[in-house]
Amino acid sequence: MTSHITMISFNCEQNSFGDRAERLKVLRRLRDFSPALVWRQEMPGAADHAKAVMYEAEDPEVGLGMRGWLGERSATAVFADMRVFTPVAEFPNPDAVMHLPPTAVGLRLNAAGRESSPFIAVAGHLNYVSPAQREMEAGWLSSFNDKTLRMPDGSRRKAYMIGGFDGNSYPHQATPGDVPLPNVHDIGDEPHRAHRSRRGPDGTHVMDQEPHAILEKAGVVDVAHHLAQAKGHRAGLAPTMPDSPTHGPATRVDWVCASRHLLPAVYDCEVIDSEDESDHDYVVTRWDRDALADLLNRPPQTLADLLLGPAPAEQAR
Repeated sequence: MTSHITMISFNCEQNSFGDRAERLKVLRRLRDFSPALVWRQEMPGAADHAKAVMYEAEDPEVGLGMRGWLGERSATAVFADMRVFTPVAEFPNPDAVMHLPPTAVGLRLNAAGRESSPFIAVAGHLNYVSPAQREMEAGWLSSFNDKTLRMPDGSRRKAYMIGGFDGNSYPHQATPGDVPLPNVHDIGDEPHRAHRSRRGPDGTHVMDQEPHAILEKAGVVDVAHHLAQAKGHRAGLAPTMPDSPTHGPATRVDWVCASRHLLPAVYDCEVIDSEDESDHDYVVTRWDRDALADLLNRPPQTLADLLLGPAPAEQAR
């Protein structure tokens, strides 16, 4: 087994609009990356015919060869390789406010051992039209970073979070190399201007960055930002949607985010062209398996610890 783990987030527009040949093409493309974890957004039709479409996506011959979980209303899904992970929990839609319910599965990294902390793999898709709705939904998504799981043996373990999201909004902080925010007037379609902007403090309209900011504040960090800031690795800062007459300039609305505690284990993030398979691109992240296992067996640090480093007594040892 390799020492790295590939995790991919992908919004396949309308699950290929019911076109089976196109849908299977996407599954083959995903499989070519040898992922251990896939977050999907837009899964309409996956529950039809007693979930036959979803089970085909799991099929090792024509699909991913991974176990899958389909969220409510076929809005999102999670797929995981059972050679790498063991499921330990499933979570329902956290609140009725979620227009497109997330899929959230607690996973144990097998390499970390049975006594390790699990993490919650969350596939999320924020509301397309309403900034206020997205703000609430981001808060509920962040709640998966605030859970302690009770295990069958009676023990309680802090659970972390790694998620793949279509944010339908924009990164909140200026990181060198990130996609510039569009100007509201760069968006030709007037309804879409309203969908993607909010009124700023001075009364002017600004692009909506609030969901990303809420996740960051809750300790759920955009790994592309982390890698750019910590390692100067900027490949993950590429646009995930191309420019269009309605949406305006190319944007980075798709993110893989993780609990701050787990960030040392991610070493690569890149955006890969979907080759017209969708209006979104693939966000591919790569993680050091052994480093992730170590972190899942290590007590969490406080934010002060992360910012300030070890205390003087620890430094002297």
